[in-house]
Amino acid sequence: MDPLFADSDDRRRDMRDVILGLRALVFETDRLAQRFAADHGLSGSDFRALLHVVDSENVGDPLTASDLRHRLNVSAGAVTYIVDRLVRAGHVRRETDAR
Repeated sequence: MDPLFADSDDRRRDMRDVILGLRALVFETDRLAQRFAADHGLSGSDFRALLHVVDSENVGDPLTASDLRHRLNVSAGAVTYIVDRLVRAGHVRRETDAR
């Protein structure tokens, strides 16, 4: 039977199960992220910034400080502070933008 035409009670149950599964996944992902950050001496902001840097590097498109600022939705001063901490900790290195 086509799931679009399934009994509405079955469909509601399936949707509930999917939503509960997604909530559990989000909770576990957050828990693991917090543990990883704590194990590596990272604040939440530093960890989120590092994730953006890694994601960008993985697709071959390094981030500028301005890009990172927009992704984190923080001020220019805040992103400078975050990047400085990541550099001091040895997690990232600064490179001059050749553009």
